[in-house]
Amino acid sequence: MEFGEDKKQLVPYKIDEKNMTWGAASYSSEVSTYKEQLEARFVIPPEDNNWIEKEKSRLYWGNWKESLRNLGIGLAIFAGTVWAIGWIVRGFMGIPRGMDRKPNSDA
Repeated sequence: MEFGEDKKQLVPYKIDEKNMTWGAASYSSEVSTYKEQLEARFVIPPEDNNWIEKEKSRLYWGNWKESLRNLGIGLAIFAGTVWAIGWIVRGFMGIPRGMDRKPNSDA
């Protein structure tokens, strides 16, 4: 929040009885104390816990589905690359399809 005529950016940490807002730098002890007090007072309402659990489960399973989809795509690309390299190498080496080595030409 801007404070003073020089519009210095400070963190508001206290409002006194005259409705005056006090501010300090973010690394000051006043702001640290205010932050600790605010964290200690913070409580998630019980009616929100059910929504939080559902949202957490939805995101968890969504991440699994996305990961499996990406894995499938990656494996398909890998298999295609291996097939293409094998096809090219067998072509240059004269190995027929379905065989692992070049047939003997002695026969």
